[in-house]
Amino acid sequence: MVKLTNGITNIKEGENNLKNTVKRQAKKLAEENNINNATIEKCDICITPIENMTTKEIISNEQKWYNYNGRNVGSSYVQLYGLPERGQFEEWIQALKKELQEKKKDMLVFIIFEYKNSMTYEYQIMKHCIKEIIKLGIFSREKDIMPLIEERFLKKSATEEK
Repeated sequence: MVKLTNGITNIKEGENNLKNTVKRQAKKLAEENNINNATIEKCDICITPIENMTTKEIISNEQKWYNYNGRNVGSSYVQLYGLPERGQFEEWIQALKKELQEKKKDMLVFIIFEYKNSMTYEYQIMKHCIKEIIKLGIFSREKDIMPLIEERFLKKSATEEK
């Protein structure tokens, strides 16, 4: 156990205290300088800088690969404050479809965590279709989204064995 000088007994608690202190200081500075709350919110979360990225970089941002019963599934995500223009979004989907074919994978999952309205947009790109799932709230890729996909592949595999 780490004992920090101000009585904090673990590093996570220290990190949380530091974050809260920074947030308070940022809010105070914003009020003093007439900066609106939306600007502060954007700075508080880790927004993906899509304006400085190529389509390839966007669709593979934070990419992970999974093997569910021999099925290859990739997932990636971006964190945004507001949604992209429809044309830009369509470009991403087309690039994901192309990547699925080129890499011969079973599914690609692309997630948009949209913080302005606290929404999660999940796109499951498969060979013959794209499934769109929109959820109110910010969900976790590792805890909420990918376990459901894994479960689906496990059920699919069990059905195929019968």
